Amino acid sequence: INTPSWASESGSPTAVPDGLYAPFDSPENNWSVFLQQLARTYAPLGIHQWIIWNEPDIQPNDPGHPHTFEGSVLDYYRMVKIAHLAINDVDENAEIYIGGLVWWNAIAMERENFLEGFLSVAIDDPTAADNDYYFDGVSLNITINPNPINGFNSTTDSVGDITSTVRLMLDEANLDHK
Repeated sequence: INTPSWASESGSPTAVPDGLYAPFDSPENNWSVFLQQLARTYAPLGIHQWIIWNEPDIQPNDPGHPHTFEGSVLDYYRMVKIAHLAINDVDENAEIYIGGLVWWNAIAMERENFLEGFLSVAIDDPTAADNDYYFDGVSLNITINPNPINGFNSTTDSVGDITSTVRLMLDEANLDHK
């Protein structure tokens, strides 16, 4: 989590890394350069699973959690795509996971679910199908929030519903990802 100050023009820890839309093998793509070095360092140690960012679905005005990513769903998709390309270029055993979605914020704030938007962008990418949509699975940070926000209350009872909904969303997109 967090963009190093040297990796973005603004220096903000929530900024989209500079060069994100450059090709993954370009030295101008700071995100890719970082990930390839990470994979070179940790793949020999047996680390092959990577969760890309944490809670990218939290928006600046969401209650209860700090905002971690200034980019759009399209920017986040690009980060995952570059992660897949860059890490797999170094480590053929790598697995890429969508990063720690909080989930309940979209419901509480009555906006489109981040994963729905992500899957829509992925499905619209003409190169995605040939690359298993650039990810292997979805990770969730299901936070228990006993204080209702906009009438929504996240409890332990909601965990099964959330994971079932994620599975349904993946199935509806014809994706057999984890």
